[in-house]
Amino acid sequence: MIDSKVAKLESDVEYIKRDVAEIKTSLGKVVSDVGDIKVTLAEMKAKQETFSTKEQLQQVKTDLATQMHSQTKWLIASVFIIVAGVATVNRLFPAPVLEPAPSHAQVPGGAAENEPAPRLEAKKN
Repeated sequence: MIDSKVAKLESDVEYIKRDVAEIKTSLGKVVSDVGDIKVTLAEMKAKQETFSTKEQLQQVKTDLATQMHSQTKWLIASVFIIVAGVATVNRLFPAPVLEPAPSHAQVPGGAAENEPAPRLEAKKN
């Protein structure tokens, strides 16, 4: 009976040794990964100093909105001035009105050029 208990303990110790070896291998990988994480974190902290703060971003948004508002006012004023200028030029220099050219169409029946063309009247029933 004691021999079976000793054999079971020896078997359990072998399993424990195997598990500890696996834990050591996994722990080595974890240590390597943690080292990589520390390097990456240090790089991020160095870059973080160049990042904008919320206040800086809000200031940029405010400045951008102000500039766009100003630009929109200038655009509308410019369009208004251009339209007013074109209207003024049209009023000062109106386009000449051309008289329609006289028609030299031949009227059937040999009518002369100075005689008006005969009118066709509708038949009354």
